[in-house]
Amino acid sequence: MRFEILGPLRVIEGRAELDVGGPQPQRVLASLIAAAPSPLGVTRLIDELWGEQLPTTAPHVIRTYVCSLRKALGDRIVSDGRHYRLDTSGASVDATEFGAALDDARAVLPTDPARTVALLVEVRKLWRGRPFGDLGGGASLIAQRAVELEEQRVQSCELLIAAELELGHHERVIPQLEALTLAHPFRERLYQHLMLALYRASRQAEALRAGQDLRNRLAEEVGIEPCPGIRSLEDRILQQDPSLELLPTQPPG
Repeated sequence: MRFEILGPLRVIEGRAELDVGGPQPQRVLASLIAAAPSPLGVTRLIDELWGEQLPTTAPHVIRTYVCSLRKALGDRIVSDGRHYRLDTSGASVDATEFGAALDDARAVLPTDPARTVALLVEVRKLWRGRPFGDLGGGASLIAQRAVELEEQRVQSCELLIAAELELGHHERVIPQLEALTLAHPFRERLYQHLMLALYRASRQAEALRAGQDLRNRLAEEVGIEPCPGIRSLEDRILQQDPSLELLPTQPPG
């Protein structure tokens, strides 16, 4: 069995997508996936589904939803009478696979940036859209988990670009970085990558302008200065520090 949450919720058995019910049963399952391997009490599930606008029959409705999920998932829904837990042992979860691939890509970056690129290009295929689709909202457990997954997604973009820069692909990543810095205007690591890519593409003035744009935005909207890494990179660009250039690959001995 496979659980997919990097997009609208899907449960796959073999080659078939299982019917796990409408939006509310899906929210129960999504909450259990978000909490796994920890259990959730009935009270927490009620809060996840209705907040303060709960029906008087909420505990009964939750149990009805769980019964319908058990018809689709079997004994993967585990209960002690007061709590429910999703047993994912022996199953696959796309978010777990993505996190593991991200860790692997990060580990091999210092010695094998090409492998980092290959890992991340392949694993990004797992993403089908917004995590959990439209099931999350407010301060729900689903929404919190979706935020964590989106953060991992941005980290994977940063890591992929770092590997591309190590491989000398600075011209290739500039358009992507320009789009990413617009989408994440306070993400300093992305600005560092953009500044380095522009500098290596012989666009020193634009590299410095990117740093100044970040500085102005942080000052006006957050009231802080850029991190030391940005300030150091600006100084090194002004000095045309040779260490900013891509080091030639050494032939095998």
